[in-house]
Amino acid sequence: MGWLDSRNNTGLALNKRELAEAIDLSERTLTEWQSEGMPILALGGPGSENTYDLAEVVRWACLREIGKRGIQSAFDRLNDIRAKREEINLKRDLHQIVFIPDIRPAFQRYVNDIMATLIGLPEKYAAQLEQTPGVEGKHQVLSDAVEEIREVMGNYEYSAANHPGGDPAAAQPAEDHAGAVG
Repeated sequence: MGWLDSRNNTGLALNKRELAEAIDLSERTLTEWQSEGMPILALGGPGSENTYDLAEVVRWACLREIGKRGIQSAFDRLNDIRAKREEINLKRDLHQIVFIPDIRPAFQRYVNDIMATLIGLPEKYAAQLEQTPGVEGKHQVLSDAVEEIREVMGNYEYSAANHPGGDPAAAQPAEDHAGAVG
């Protein structure tokens, strides 16, 4: 065993036998690891052995094991979180996703406006139903009511400017029918 010179300053320079003893593995395992990319400090030529840096081999073995187990370092997890956050922000900027707090006021207004339409239907259609003779005629009146609901729902356009202060957050009537959103 020998110390590396101060220029490299990375640890012990060992041959394969010494490395096998130092990390309690067989030389055969080290040969397999070499084929997997284990670092070699210096390649031995004809009649001389390869030299290995103990610290680098241990570091490589640890990273190899972590990779096999799918374990991430704190740094890698942080980078993944940052990347996901950037991806979400990009999708938001491209209008591919919407966050709940951004859409909640519009959705609540939509539900409340639809509920207002539904609540007004009996009064609107009661007289027509009473004056319409026959089951088929009454069926047509109810079909017209359903079509009106479909139209209101399908053609609905939310505009904060049409509501108090032009602020979507202020666009909430006293009676809130969208309780399931919260």
